[in-house]
Amino acid sequence: MGNPYYFQEPIRRFFRKRRFKGFLDRFAKCRTIVDIGGDHNLWSLIGRKNGVIVVNVWAPSERDEIPYVLADGCQLPFRDHSVDLAFSNSAIAGTFWLTLVAVLMGNHILDAAQFSMAEI
Repeated sequence: MGNPYYFQEPIRRFFRKRRFKGFLDRFAKCRTIVDIGGDHNLWSLIGRKNGVIVVNVWAPSERDEIPYVLADGCQLPFRDHSVDLAFSNSAIAGTFWLTLVAVLMGNHILDAAQFSMAEI
């Protein structure tokens, strides 16, 4: 069986397309967008590549002309006020769920009460 990340792509694409309708208009004035924990597939779907930088701990071999910076999303390698929009579609939600599982298993990394229902 192949990588489940790529297997799920049609499902992700369907929901992301609906979720990001109007994104280009809303953030058109942003010259530099940093996507923390993301990938290039989202930006191809949104229709913007210019000025987008993906920060992740991995980078695929095919990046669709979008630059990747290999870094920890908790320690971004950018100067203050050097980007117009810091964006995260998946990393924050994933962190919440991993933390929730850890809390339920007794490994209290963070207090689950810190998260609002909007993050679920």
